[in-house]
Amino acid sequence: MDSFNPRVKCPFCNFVNKPSITGWGGEGLNTRLHTCKSCGNDYTVVVYTEASVDLQISSMHLSSLRSQIRTRKAQIREMERGLVSKATGLGREYIRVEASTGGTQN
Repeated sequence: MDSFNPRVKCPFCNFVNKPSITGWGGEGLNTRLHTCKSCGNDYTVVVYTEASVDLQISSMHLSSLRSQIRTRKAQIREMERGLVSKATGLGREYIRVEASTGGTQN
């Protein structure tokens, strides 16, 4: 399977990256996490795929895609918030256990 290498700008530093996207074969919106080679920040690359006999893109079609992308971004942000809060809770619990056992916990 060939890789797809779109040219995308990093949303943090505007450096142009060419992420290698493989296994994105689903029709519709596909997302992949990518790390910028310049600043090292992670961002999400959103790719929309569709097969069509007559390629006619209307403003309504684009509006629908933008809406789907906004929804997907909101879902990703919510998942990230959940992961951060869970990791924070685990870190606090680890610190509490270490403090209560004097570092002798195995």
